[in-house]
Amino acid sequence: MPDRVVDSETSSSPELGSSRCGHCGKAAVSPDTASLGLFSVCIQCKPVVEQKLRENLIHPELFWNALPYADFGTRAMAKIFDWLFQYIIMIPTTILFMKFLPDSSPWVAIGINSLVNLLIGLNYQVITISRYSATPGKMMLNLEIVTQSGGRVTGKRAFGRFWAEMLSSSMFSIGYLMAVGDEEARTLHDRLAGTRVVQKQALKRKEP
Repeated sequence: MPDRVVDSETSSSPELGSSRCGHCGKAAVSPDTASLGLFSVCIQCKPVVEQKLRENLIHPELFWNALPYADFGTRAMAKIFDWLFQYIIMIPTTILFMKFLPDSSPWVAIGINSLVNLLIGLNYQVITISRYSATPGKMMLNLEIVTQSGGRVTGKRAFGRFWAEMLSSSMFSIGYLMAVGDEEARTLHDRLAGTRVVQKQALKRKEP
């Protein structure tokens, strides 16, 4: 069940066509509701929801159409680009460690270098996702990472998503392959972090 339409960090939202308000979640009698695309909101919440839509705090596409989920192939290509970008950063770092730690135990050098590379990968994802809603590889293919209700991903959620992706990459990358055949192309880390990857260029508001 997706998060509430407005509060993408907390509890679940009503189903489409529900008599409950898509913002506060309270039951609303028909005369006291207003329709916003696919969802209904109570009269009291309507100005708040409209303001959040104007400020891009809610994904407009969620109201006017289904989110345009990115397919597995496009996501895989974006991931390859991200790996290449990270290697461009990590390879010089590794060379520096080999140069300035020549007398250290090989295992110590490998351990320190692995930790530094892990921090590079963590910052690469958390900073770009929380600031730009996409990693550089996803930007190249016009992809965007959003919450399951279409909202913006916070730094805290991006941090959790990074560690969840570590699980996806283990066990022969089964976590990535979970996106194959899924109608929302959800990987294991998407499911754990409550995120989705969508086609940014398809996010055009469609009036009902």
